[in-house]
Amino acid sequence: PVKNDDGGFELVETSGMRLLCTKGDREWRYLYFDVDDSFAFWERRSFSVEVEYLDSGVGEFRLEYDSADASLVPSERWYKCAGVCRFTGTNRMKPEEFALRDAFFGGRQMGGADFRLAVRGRGLALVRLIVRSK
Repeated sequence: PVKNDDGGFELVETSGMRLLCTKGDREWRYLYFDVDDSFAFWERRSFSVEVEYLDSGVGEFRLEYDSADASLVPSERWYKCAGVCRFTGTNRMKPEEFALRDAFFGGRQMGGADFRLAVRGRGLALVRLIVRSK
């Protein structure tokens, strides 16, 4: 994760689990992530991002990534949406997978991040996040 003024987070341990949680009380909260440059950097490739999260409360989160989509203006390209996940209030850990068909991962988001989770309506608690090359 990448810490910056726009995306505060904290690590919380509960019931033997470590969770990465959003911090703050704004309408939108963000968790930023940087992909190691040895894995991907400044090249158009496809990836999937699997997120395992605690499904509680009401709200949604979306994955926004640094894209190579030349049909978008630069600011939209840097935060292209890969999909939206809505909380259903099961109070269980749930997986969600996002397809990034044209990822660029050039570190063009805040703090040099390559993608972020944008959360609205409540905080987000992550158990695991995996980036896979397609």
